[in-house]
Amino acid sequence: MVKREISEDDPAEGQRVTDQLDRIWVKYTGNEPPYGLRDPSLDERRVLFEMQVVSVATSAALTRRPGAEGSQPVSRMPRVSIAGGSVGGLTTALVLRDAGCDVQVFERSSTALQARGAGIAALDTTLDYLLKRGGFQVTDVCSSTGWIRFLNRDGSVQHEQPHRYRFSSWNTIYRSLLSLLDAGRYQLGTEVTGFAEQRGTVTVTLGTGQRVECDLLVCADGVGSPARARLLPAVRPAYSGYVAWRGTVPEQDLSPGTRKVLGDALTTRCCRTAISSSTRSPPWTARSPRATA
Repeated sequence: MVKREISEDDPAEGQRVTDQLDRIWVKYTGNEPPYGLRDPSLDERRVLFEMQVVSVATSAALTRRPGAEGSQPVSRMPRVSIAGGSVGGLTTALVLRDAGCDVQVFERSSTALQARGAGIAALDTTLDYLLKRGGFQVTDVCSSTGWIRFLNRDGSVQHEQPHRYRFSSWNTIYRSLLSLLDAGRYQLGTEVTGFAEQRGTVTVTLGTGQRVECDLLVCADGVGSPARARLLPAVRPAYSGYVAWRGTVPEQDLSPGTRKVLGDALTTRCCRTAISSSTRSPPWTARSPRATA
């Protein structure tokens, strides 16, 4: 949960916010500070959210102490059930499978998930499993741009600077991860509807009525997670104060002028009440990039 918010304007701790942004910039881009995505035409101020862990759900089978009353020695790798088969659930399944766990993913959708949203920044952590263990190359799942560009309302360039950024698409990351998991460990049309823990075992109830026993349940069932609502009933979604519209268009459908402006850049157009941004992301079924608005 959010413990408190610290504004960059705070006279006592504002510098802490700026320093944290600079650390994030260095970590994920490899560039020197300061943070390089500020729009020079706006007097931007950032907010740092301090979070507090309210509770952690684990299986007692993984945490019990030797000799504790009622405990039994673990003679096998844990059985792990994962609620939700999107990118988070898939990555968790692959890492735990590689560690030797007996993993099952339960995804409520009856078919493989389809593309959601548009382009996404391809951070090192996003690509880590695919590149280090999955045998993928960066060019297999990413496109890139060499500039950051800010446009005026009339489309003219207000400011630009060289900076390389990698992009991918949700569908590309999802399909690539899914191709690395054994088909028998990924169960479609199977929603986790409940769970209970007793004597070091988690009993998972599925929408089919079936019950599955495991040592650890990982809840990766999305922003509307029923599991989160049960474990953290006080946590509720809150309106952030803005609405984002996202869409995609094939690059070949753009006019030559638009392609020239958007081509090799993370492009942002700033207005009084709205900010529009364009990136390029690779589709799963073809190598040619797509423009994303």
